[in-house]
Formats: sequence, structure tokens, C-alpha cells
Amino acid sequence: MPRLGGWIMTFEELIAWAARVKDKPVEDVKFPEAFMHALVKLENVKMDISCVSYPAGVSKIMVVTRYGESRIWKFGDDPKMLPQFKMGKKEERVRRALENEGIKGLEFVTSHGQL
Repeated sequence: MPRLGGWIMTFEELIAWAARVKDKPVEDVKFPEAFMHALVKLENVKMDISCVSYPAGVSKIMVVTRYGESRIWKFGDDPKMLPQFKMGKKEERVRRALENEGIKGLEFVTSHGQL
């Protein structure tokens, strides 16, 4: 399973982001619409998005900046035990861009997921 590194946010934060951009009330934006908004927005800057589990068993959205393989992982393992990616200039640039979009409380993590 791929090992991913990037900035995570909750599903609620993703929906709030889409609502702000679309100038809609949060309750009028559903997850599929918010996910598509993020895909299109991030595609423009050559970034990927994935659903990840971090901490183990807690689903979050990740803006992916790093990618690698993990042969030692199995479903249910704690992602904190994976070899960890380090933040670099790219991650700082992405963090600033996301914060400029109004997303707060971002955390850079390594987890497992699919692109």
C-alpha cells in the first residue's frame, strides 16, 4: 500500500473550504461536491488528494506532497509507525497556499492511502 505524506484536514474542514469558495452555507455543501472542488482546485497546481486514516481508524483528507511504498504495512496498523516523510520547501509552500484559502489547523503527517 502506498505511503503518503502531506497536510491533513477533517471532512468538515474540507466541506467548509468548498462552502467558502462557492459562497454557500456549509449545510448546503455535501462531501462529494467538496471532494470534487478540492480535486479540481489541486489539479490546477499539480497536487493530489486522498482519504487517509490518521490516527489509525480516523478518516481524514490529505493534500499529498510525498509518495512512497510501504511493504511492512497491513490494514489497521498505526500510521505513526510508518517511516516518516520530512517536510521541505514544497510542503511549506502548500501549507501557506492552503492557509490562504482559509484552512486552519493543518498537520503534516505520513499515512497510508491510495491516489
